[in-house]
Amino acid sequence: MSYSFDTGDKKKRSAVEDARRERAERAARRGQSEAQTKICRAFQRHRVRVEAYRGLRERYDASIAAHFGTEQALKTLKLTPHLATLPPAVTTRHLVQLLLIFHGRKSNATVAGEDLGRLIKLSNLLSASITRSSTELNYAFLSCDTAKVTAWLHVTKRIVSLFVATLHELALRDPPLNRIGYGSMLKTLLEATDVKKWAFIRIQGKLPAEYTEQEQAVIRSLRRTSAALCKDLLRHLVYDTSFFDATAVFLARHVPASTGFGGACGAKDEDLLVSATLRLVDLTLGVGSHDAICRVLGSVPRLRGRMLPGSFLRIWVEPAVGGGRCTPKCFRALIRHAQQAAAAEADKLDRKRAADGSPCDPWPTKHLLGNLIEAGWAVLVHTDAAAQKSAASAEGGHGGNPLHTAPHASVPASGSLDPSEVKGTWVSAVTCLLHVLPSWEQIKRACEVDEGLSDQYALLWSHDGVQRLFSDLLEADDLASSAGSKQQQHRQQPATAVAVKKRGFFTRLRDRAAAAAAKPGKPAAAGGGESFLKGVRGASGRQVLAVVAVWAPPKWLPVCRLYLQLLRRWNARTVLVALAARSFLVVALWQYLEQHALLLDAVVSDSHPGAIPEATQDEVLQILLLFLNCYENFLPVCDDHEFYVLEQPFSLHSVVGIVVLLTKLAFRITWKLEHAPFSNIARHELLTRVKSSARALVVMLYDRNTRRAFCPPDTWMITEYRKSLGFDFNPRTVSADDAAVKKLLHDMPFLVSFSDRAQYLRKLVEKDRADHEMELLKFGITIRRDYLLEDALERISEFVAKCGPSGLRARLHVQFKNVEGLSEAGIDGGGVFKEFIELLSKKCFDPNLGLFKTTEDHKLYPSPDAFRVYSSKEARELYKFIGRVVAKSVYEGVVLNLPFAGFFLNTILGRPNYVEDLKTLDPELHKNLTALKDMDDVEDLCLTFAVEDNKFGTTVTTNLIPNGSEIAVTNDNLIQYFSCMAHMRLNRQFKEQSAAFISGFHDLLPPSWIGLFNRNELQELISGSSQSFEVADLKKHTKYAAGYSESDAVMRNFWAVLNDFNDEQKGKFLAFVTSSSKPPLLGFSHLQPPFCIRSATDGAQSFFGNIDRLPSASTCFNLLKLPPYKSKKDMKEKLLYAINAGAGFELS
Repeated sequence: MSYSFDTGDKKKRSAVEDARRERAERAARRGQSEAQTKICRAFQRHRVRVEAYRGLRERYDASIAAHFGTEQALKTLKLTPHLATLPPAVTTRHLVQLLLIFHGRKSNATVAGEDLGRLIKLSNLLSASITRSSTELNYAFLSCDTAKVTAWLHVTKRIVSLFVATLHELALRDPPLNRIGYGSMLKTLLEATDVKKWAFIRIQGKLPAEYTEQEQAVIRSLRRTSAALCKDLLRHLVYDTSFFDATAVFLARHVPASTGFGGACGAKDEDLLVSATLRLVDLTLGVGSHDAICRVLGSVPRLRGRMLPGSFLRIWVEPAVGGGRCTPKCFRALIRHAQQAAAAEADKLDRKRAADGSPCDPWPTKHLLGNLIEAGWAVLVHTDAAAQKSAASAEGGHGGNPLHTAPHASVPASGSLDPSEVKGTWVSAVTCLLHVLPSWEQIKRACEVDEGLSDQYALLWSHDGVQRLFSDLLEADDLASSAGSKQQQHRQQPATAVAVKKRGFFTRLRDRAAAAAAKPGKPAAAGGGESFLKGVRGASGRQVLAVVAVWAPPKWLPVCRLYLQLLRRWNARTVLVALAARSFLVVALWQYLEQHALLLDAVVSDSHPGAIPEATQDEVLQILLLFLNCYENFLPVCDDHEFYVLEQPFSLHSVVGIVVLLTKLAFRITWKLEHAPFSNIARHELLTRVKSSARALVVMLYDRNTRRAFCPPDTWMITEYRKSLGFDFNPRTVSADDAAVKKLLHDMPFLVSFSDRAQYLRKLVEKDRADHEMELLKFGITIRRDYLLEDALERISEFVAKCGPSGLRARLHVQFKNVEGLSEAGIDGGGVFKEFIELLSKKCFDPNLGLFKTTEDHKLYPSPDAFRVYSSKEARELYKFIGRVVAKSVYEGVVLNLPFAGFFLNTILGRPNYVEDLKTLDPELHKNLTALKDMDDVEDLCLTFAVEDNKFGTTVTTNLIPNGSEIAVTNDNLIQYFSCMAHMRLNRQFKEQSAAFISGFHDLLPPSWIGLFNRNELQELISGSSQSFEVADLKKHTKYAAGYSESDAVMRNFWAVLNDFNDEQKGKFLAFVTSSSKPPLLGFSHLQPPFCIRSATDGAQSFFGNIDRLPSASTCFNLLKLPPYKSKKDMKEKLLYAINAGAGFELS
């Protein structure tokens, strides 16, 4: 068929339209056919999917049905015993199946009916598996397989998301709540995200205390890995799910407004659901937002009255909840209920102690306290800044205290609180919680103290913290400003060149604090304590009563109580070192005490009994105790230049006043507690702490005064005052059994002169020997001169092994054998023993033996390398033996020429060594440490808390503190670095050597005896006086025999010659006649037997015959056999020849 395409032809147009219509119809038919095909295919896919999910549900229901019994079992959440044998792989398959089932649900479909039942069943299945202790049955144990942990974590996160979505949906429904479903899934979430619930991290049949070291290491590794996985799950819970929304909805809709948590579903069940929900909120604190959590809890008005202090405080007992972001509104609630929690904790503690005598776990209280400190600090900074800004606006300027211009944390401005109110309530609440906190030792034994918790507590003793808390003290009379200018006020003499060059570390610390705290426009107050000793003595009772009448406790007294309680409950060393660095606090406390000198002296001396109420006395003593604690830790790192030249932090005149005050205080409390203990336990405890701190500080000052005097000797004895209280010491009449005297002399030996204490020691020795029935017991040993040390060690060790250490109290008789093996002539009446002990001491302390070294000034101390030269057993035996030798010489009153280093004498006495003692051991190190105080920034030196030593060609690194090599030395911890370095060099490096020596030393001289003396006095007990003896004292106690008398011409010549001898010759003469070059400790009146001179002629000779014979001696009896020389010249020549020849008693 042909067409004509003439445009004017209508037929042609009709044909085109027909063709187009046909094409459209054909296209429509094709589209309809394709649509029918797609619909058929979609329907087929839907039928397949429906059948697949139906089959999946049937298979899932069939596989899990065996683990549950009847519908009643489902409602009661109980599983059949068959679940106990379900391996974790099967549990994982069930989880995957359930995820597939819910993957096919519509996004807007509600969870109900069979699907909710499946979720509940799986929730119980998963919960039971996680709580199984067997690794073969525990689902969580799959996370320990590195090949499966990624898949395990992915599946578990999806299950967590499914559970949270379901909880949110259930919480949105109208009451009553499906308690079975909500509780089951909530319980599973708790167990899956809390590592403490993962039961496989235990060993079946054993308690944690029974684990071996290998088992403990495995458990620690598992717990560390599992905790990281739990934290990852918690992050997913917080940031990838609607957990906080679900929690807020549940608390708002399902906690009834009536009293208690109970409602339509039952009080007990509802309380359990609320508690479980809050516990899960607790777990999220480590990874979640504290603000979000508080917003959730704060948005539920019905919880505010009933949830605190229980549930809300359960959040605050978690570690580091972010108290720095605490709002004033939240802070009010926390403060209001913290004291209630403290009271409940105290009651719990008392009940537990009464039940089994063990303390409670300190974990909740210490974290609650740490969070409270951080929250209170943040709010205090915020309110201070707000008050400062308000005051500046009111004044139209920007004046005020610059302390309040640098807030610690950013805090919302909601709520308005007065700074003084915040500080008062905060201090009160912290003190209240400190009362129920266990001691530091118990905390360390019970749990680890993490760095975050330490940082929270450290806010209390930080530089800014001390200034804020004591702002009332520092601002009163502008004490902070006066601290910086004290040195120019109290001393008028010009500074030396050295003083100008060296300002001192503590001066700069105090100047910086003063510059920060000083108010412009006010003159500095004079300091230095010059007025303390003025106007105090002789105060009448009327004056005391007048002072008491106007006394008012300072506003900062609660802060003092807080720090005193903190020292009892936390690491006192850390706190005190930090407080000691705040020298402005030490100065301010003492200046306050000076302002109330009359009241302080009346309290200390108790000069007017009954005039001062006990409450007032306690308040004064609490302030004094904090000052004592601070100054006691400041003094050890204050070197002699700062103390004597720069006079920091007090003038020497002020220090004398402190000495008098503290000596009287320590004596009165000690004497009173011994004779009339207080019935009030709290007061007794306070006085005991004051006495201990006062005594420790006085002993430090006394030791420093012994090294370089700064006050008269009679200052320490307070003779008149102690006599007025009934203590008048007489060594000849005092009983050695008087316990009160023993205690007093041990605590405060400086109350009695050295000679009286030395006589008292002799009395103790005599009584001790009598108590052990050793007066008549003697043991003899034979010693070869060529093997002096070997024989002495063997014989004495055998005797001690047979009779015990108490046998050393018996008198020792020595028989020497010469190089030929023959016994030497002579009877040991004491002289041979003295010779033996001197020779033995020289052998033991010979540096070539490797047991002792000498300092640059030739003082002895244990060699740090002794345990490298000898085996551990040999070294300990030798040091213990040497300790017994030295103690035996003191016990018998024999003096030895053994100059010990002062720091080693401190170790023997059990007293600490300080930085200043380093000057003897290592002058260069002491010089370098002192130079650190003058540096602006110590961190420039890149020092750490570690030291390197070269030991026999090997470099050995020793940490001064745990992980010290990783901790940098800064200006803030410089004092701690000084203390650690001194402890390392003076104590730790020969700790074992000193311990062995002291063990042997204490076998004869217990600590209570040697504690009567300081280190210089102990040196004098061992070595005698460093000065030569007085001839007059020897002459006064000399006896004459065999024709001699004091008035004879020969004796006059003899004493004249002896007076002409120099010190060395006098020592040789004394060694010639007594075998010891040092005089007896208490003079020749205590020489036994007394020194005697007899004529060296027989009856057949004339009195002036036989003048060529040399003098001889019997050192056993301290006897000099002196021929009757005609002239003084002959006498001197013969005596010098004899004493220089060293012949001894064998000449006779």
